[in-house]
Amino acid sequence: MKYKGKIGLWWFVLIILFNIFIGYITYITYVSGSSTWVLILNIAIALITNIFIIPFTINNYVTLELDKLIIHFGFFKTHIAYSDILSLEETKSPIAGSALSFDRIMITTKQSKAIISIKNKKQFIEEIIKHNTNVQYK
Repeated sequence: MKYKGKIGLWWFVLIILFNIFIGYITYITYVSGSSTWVLILNIAIALITNIFIIPFTINNYVTLELDKLIIHFGFFKTHIAYSDILSLEETKSPIAGSALSFDRIMITTKQSKAIISIKNKKQFIEEIIKHNTNVQYK
């Protein structure tokens, strides 16, 4: 089963503001007659940053497999066995994680913690508890 990532408005605002800022700096650089290299550098920074950021928006979901869940976030994949999950906790924490919304779930495992933000959060929690009845839900 696949759960799409939830993306908060703040993420899109951040991307838009960043691009406006870089566009403005590039425009000022062009109008002021600065070096062509500075102009190229501004454009390169914008392109590289967008190439890095956009995959996090597109490739943002969690899949439930037979024995594990897989968090897909941008260029990264995290595999978590159901048997390793100790607890699930709903949180609004701004701590960085695989979450582009502040409506988050913290997954505590035997080894670490993962933070995700997905649509259909209640259904996801129910499915995890079906796979591991020892999971504590906080």
